[in-house]
Amino acid sequence: MPVVLLAMAGCSDDDGDEGPGDGDSPAAETATDDAGAGGTPTAPTTSPPDLEDLPTVTRAAGAAADIAWDQAACPTTPGEQTVEGTLTNPTGTSTAYLVAISWTNDTSDTLARDFQVVRGVQPDEEASWEVTADVPEGVTQCVLFAQRGVIQK
Repeated sequence: MPVVLLAMAGCSDDDGDEGPGDGDSPAAETATDDAGAGGTPTAPTTSPPDLEDLPTVTRAAGAAADIAWDQAACPTTPGEQTVEGTLTNPTGTSTAYLVAISWTNDTSDTLARDFQVVRGVQPDEEASWEVTADVPEGVTQCVLFAQRGVIQK
């Protein structure tokens, strides 16, 4: 089995102390590993910068268990894709839901996303939701994100 050794020169501070800024820090390794040919870090090539921010949910509770959908049937082929399902409010009070689907690649980069806010879901009531996104090449799965609470946006 071949062994590769790397020599590091000038990796410590002038005073010999190790600490932030030395060549052994994970941040330094990441910056070097992500550097392009010019030695500067390269921008990510996935996760489009124009993804709409999700609304803020206060008094949030995870709500994935309240959601019914067929993840295996979620379309990952390029083009406009729609996912739908239902949710059921198991609480004793009316609440709002944020349901988001992210289309991701093998390294969990979000390539497309859409969400729906469903307001005023009464206790034990079932409500429908639907999201649609323009899915690019490279998507391999759909990921659900759901919260219930007070939706700010």
